[in-house]
Amino acid sequence: MIAWFRRRSPRSGDENSFTRGSAAATAGWESSQLLEGGDRCPVERELQAVRGAFTVLMIGTNDAERAGAGTLAANLSQIVDRVERRGVVTLLSTIPEHHGSDAARAEARAINGRIRALAAARHLPLIDYHAAMASLPSEGISDDRVHPSVFVDHGDTRAAVFTPEGLRYGYNVRNLLLLLGLRRVLDAAGVPYASPPSR
Repeated sequence: MIAWFRRRSPRSGDENSFTRGSAAATAGWESSQLLEGGDRCPVERELQAVRGAFTVLMIGTNDAERAGAGTLAANLSQIVDRVERRGVVTLLSTIPEHHGSDAARAEARAINGRIRALAAARHLPLIDYHAAMASLPSEGISDDRVHPSVFVDHGDTRAAVFTPEGLRYGYNVRNLLLLLGLRRVLDAAGVPYASPPSR
């Protein structure tokens, strides 16, 4: 999977799926911010820039603190509509547990219920990040009580280490789940990925 998605796209120069910055991925955003700007909203800008076959949609932690599960569900439905109109497959992901407050924790669980329901109703692939984090130390959450934890090796942050030690951390589990989710989608589509396609 890593070799497949690392291949360079002729339209993105030296960037690939792992290295390019996204117009639709910004720290601190709520789901509503992905839709601001109509036809020039971040979701549309990203879809136009990349023209990919797949998109991974994981948002909701900030909605748990500020907007709520109902708002998140309505926004997710609109985002999926936009993605599907372009013929792109959406992989939906649940969000991690929220340790910030009891209210945020309850709202995050409600949001995950809405994400799972949308995936089932729309027949979309689901990456159940929340379920995978349940058995990790501190449910895979860092000391800030909100963000996932990450494996650190000799002072270096290593979120793509998939050893047993690395997989005790939230970001490492997320990255492995993403690769496994993409593999399942490619398998379902019958795409050969054992070696990267030529440019």
